[in-house]
Amino acid sequence: MVFAGIIGSVRRQEYAVLGDAVNIASRLESLTRSSPAKVLMDEETYLAVKDVFPARQIFSGQVRGRA
Repeated sequence: MVFAGIIGSVRRQEYAVLGDAVNIASRLESLTRSSPAKVLMDEETYLAVKDVFPARQIFSGQVRGRA
């Protein structure tokens, strides 16, 4: 679940997307900078697409801020 919409005051508004999924995606994206892979996904996403897209494990550990 995420919140997506216009936030701010009458004088300054912007479109934003907030939520745990957004934070995880941001952290995975930042890991791609030090990875040979162009795309990283969490285990839940991998389990959903493993029969559709070829994938392999290149990172084993925790994403910052996640248990």
